[in-house]
Amino acid sequence: MMKILTSYWVIGVVFLLISGSALAARDEDHLTRTFPAKRLVRLETSMGTCVIKTGTTNEIKVDLDYSVEFSGGGYYQPEMEEEGDELVLGERMKCRHCRGEVTWTLTVPERTEVRFETASGDLEATGTASRIVAGIASGSVSLTDCKGPIHVKTASGRFDIRNYSGELSASTASGDIDIRACEGDIEVSTASGDIKAADLSGDLALTTASGSVRADNLKGKMKLSTASGNVRASGISVEGISSFSSASGDAVVSLASSPASDIEVGSASGDAVLRFNGNPIRGHIEFIALADEGDISAPFKFDDEREFRRHGQYYIGKSATVGTEGPEITIRTGSGEAALEK
Repeated sequence: MMKILTSYWVIGVVFLLISGSALAARDEDHLTRTFPAKRLVRLETSMGTCVIKTGTTNEIKVDLDYSVEFSGGGYYQPEMEEEGDELVLGERMKCRHCRGEVTWTLTVPERTEVRFETASGDLEATGTASRIVAGIASGSVSLTDCKGPIHVKTASGRFDIRNYSGELSASTASGDIDIRACEGDIEVSTASGDIKAADLSGDLALTTASGSVRADNLKGKMKLSTASGNVRASGISVEGISSFSSASGDAVVSLASSPASDIEVGSASGDAVLRFNGNPIRGHIEFIALADEGDISAPFKFDDEREFRRHGQYYIGKSATVGTEGPEITIRTGSGEAALEK
């Protein structure tokens, strides 16, 4: 009887080992391939990180590291094909449940455009000068020392952007954005997350639907806005028509120099404050606030005061022209304070 039980136990262990290996198959490898320079590299994956670098030779180098585990069997097979002036990269993968890590490292010439799409994975670009277009369902983005046009969207993930120069469009549905030491035509947005920005110049648009915007040392034409949160900006040099606004929160702007162009600071239900920090106050300045709920304050007398109706509500408007020449300055609030400080 003991021998029979022992035999069953051995058979069971062997069965479990065989079943376990079938349920947890793994494909892993490291591949390196080199291709002649192309106009475009296209990478499409269901999972995996894309790392982009600029090379010193007129060729494309692809390094692929992958380790993918399958439950219930399956396979992972990378694909690399030349199609005219394009290099097409991707994968064939079959699995019911799989997990693992896949990293594609692309070293490309300066003029080679890269297009990347993935359901789950990050994008990392360092020292690139080429055009990059990416769409990510779930993953974060890191851009360092890059120039040239970059257009990236992610549904869920954060952005870290450092030392960029060029035309940038970066958006996330859910995630924070941290951008520093950049110049050019820059537009970043998040539907749910905070934005932190420092040392930017150019045509700047920083917007969030639900979150705060904090900025320091910005120069140029700018739009900073949030629907739900605060906008706080310091060290601001306005050199193009600019606006700073919050629908539900405060908008506070501290200037590094007197505005060279029109500026508007506004909040629907919070304070709107413009601080000149000792710089000369000049321009035509208008304040607007709800008649029964908002307040207006300034360190000078007003030339005109009026009450008017807009969208079924009554507002107070006060204005003054300070100095001989200057931009149009508008400070508005609904139920908070509209203030200009020396």
